[in-house]
Amino acid sequence: MNHSTPSRTTHLLRLLPPGVRDIFGDEAARLTLVHRAAEETFWRWGYAPVVLPTFEYYDVLARGFDEQASGKMHRFIDAQGNLLALRPDLTVPVARLVASRLVQEPPPVRLAYVAPVFRYVEPRAGQQREFREIWQAGVECVGVNDADADAEIIALHVATLQAMGVPRFQLNLGHMGFVHGVFDALDKQPPNLAAIRRAIDRKNRHILAEELDRAGVRGAARAALEALPTLWGQGDVLERAAALAPTPRARSAIERLQQIVARLEAYGVRDFVTIDLGEVRGMHYYTGITFETFAPHSGYPIAGGGRYDNLLALYGYDAPAVGFAVFTQRVLDVLEAENAAPDVPRPDALMVACGHAECLADLQRRRAAGQRIELDLSSRSPEGTRRKAAARGIGAVLVCGEWQEVAHGD
Repeated sequence: MNHSTPSRTTHLLRLLPPGVRDIFGDEAARLTLVHRAAEETFWRWGYAPVVLPTFEYYDVLARGFDEQASGKMHRFIDAQGNLLALRPDLTVPVARLVASRLVQEPPPVRLAYVAPVFRYVEPRAGQQREFREIWQAGVECVGVNDADADAEIIALHVATLQAMGVPRFQLNLGHMGFVHGVFDALDKQPPNLAAIRRAIDRKNRHILAEELDRAGVRGAARAALEALPTLWGQGDVLERAAALAPTPRARSAIERLQQIVARLEAYGVRDFVTIDLGEVRGMHYYTGITFETFAPHSGYPIAGGGRYDNLLALYGYDAPAVGFAVFTQRVLDVLEAENAAPDVPRPDALMVACGHAECLADLQRRRAAGQRIELDLSSRSPEGTRRKAAARGIGAVLVCGEWQEVAHGD
């Protein structure tokens, strides 16, 4: 016997685990339109869609992540006792796919996806929008390591955000080769390396100087490290960085960035890009360019990406790769804050469900011709259907084959 009262049952049915939520109504329609804009853009640039499994063997996924990222995976055991995990991003599954099934494909292999990823995030006060299910739209370009591939990814990223309708955004572009090249100039790895990186990331020059004193760093390496927090902007950043670069690796990174910038100017997207050589996010993962994109009204980056030439080798196929992912729900938040969210198209007409065979045949012909017509299943009265159409902003009703306009205020 069920002893639950109706109100208690309804309350229980509305409960969801922390970090997930239902998306429905106009919000779901707008998110779909944002995803569609991304998919159409990826398609025009030659990126083939790929559909990947939502969960895989934990050990296979964990191979592509460091210990911290692996710890954020949702793990579970299936009926056969296998340890599985939900994918925490889509770059690693793409790398596993290319390395295991697409090694015979001539480079570059261009793949695109729109799908959710799942990350365990500790609930924190004041961060109600920190979801564990995160929608991403992204691409990966595998098999080429040159400025053309890097520039294509950045230009495509800009084109994707423009297609989504994001009115204002800034992409901060760095290069891990410069940072690694500066650290190469040190005689030995300082014991407080993590603190030095943290100070660079936070652009805190005072703390950075203290940590460099503590590590005894001097000479050209110190000059370059102290300058890192200041090496950002759109002016002469690369020229100043070239003068400071203490090793061939650092100089090579600047030369690559100069080649990329020249191509971005040709693409017409240079104004969206700010050079930021103090970007040290993902030093263990990225091997070349790295970038994050920010927009007004978002406290988080709305996208990120970079070059990760060592990842596929972990799956037995040594090939370079570069890509990006857009966090589409954050993009939708920005669009709504900017009053730029896509309009949700209404049906062209609401049709009275009269039940006549010839009317249903006419409905099918109109739909085949491209009209979007919704059958009113809850009313068989033309006046009732007209009132519904007016209330929902639908501009016409269809009554036994007759198209009748619905004026605003009917």
